[in-house]
Amino acid sequence: MKRTKMISIAAALVLAVSASVPAFAAANDRLVVSYTTNTSTTTAAPAAQTSSVTFLSMKGAMDLALKEVPGVLKSIEFDIEDNGSLRYSAEVHYNSKEYDLEFSATDGTVYQNKQDTIEWDEAIPAGSYISYEKAAEAALGQVKGGFVSKLKLESRWNDGVVYDAEVWLGDYEYTVVIDADNGTVLRSGWEKESDASYYTKNLAG
Repeated sequence: MKRTKMISIAAALVLAVSASVPAFAAANDRLVVSYTTNTSTTTAAPAAQTSSVTFLSMKGAMDLALKEVPGVLKSIEFDIEDNGSLRYSAEVHYNSKEYDLEFSATDGTVYQNKQDTIEWDEAIPAGSYISYEKAAEAALGQVKGGFVSKLKLESRWNDGVVYDAEVWLGDYEYTVVIDADNGTVLRSGWEKESDASYYTKNLAG
């Protein structure tokens, strides 16, 4: 079983990373990213999904990541290790730094908090976007009954700012690209994925 890997697609983003602390806040179901404030609050996140095994919901994982690093959440992903252990990996941007986190999906133990400089093509543009919750709803609208295993906010040269979502259903992993401005699904695809099969057989409620 392979571990789900996060894929970064380089974006032609002409935006210097500001030295001020980026933050986001909920505003009319919008995710507002700003580089002019030094405070950060969490916004709505996907609700818990049913499972026969107890583990953190994506909302719980997002809250934990932002408690560890109170910045801007760039991505959150549910991982199944080769030995069957469950983890979340998250990327948070704070004060011009990128923090890569890994923590247990069952008890919240933080295994990694790695810091690096934000690359120019990985910076989140200032703006107002749909929330992570709305992005998850859009993804599940395409894959009804699925489990959202990944959400990533990124900028792409051909699409602008999007959410890249991955949804597991049955033996398949569905990739859904969502316009972060209005929630429109731009494209979707699917492929067989061993982690999706494992989730369906062992974790899904």
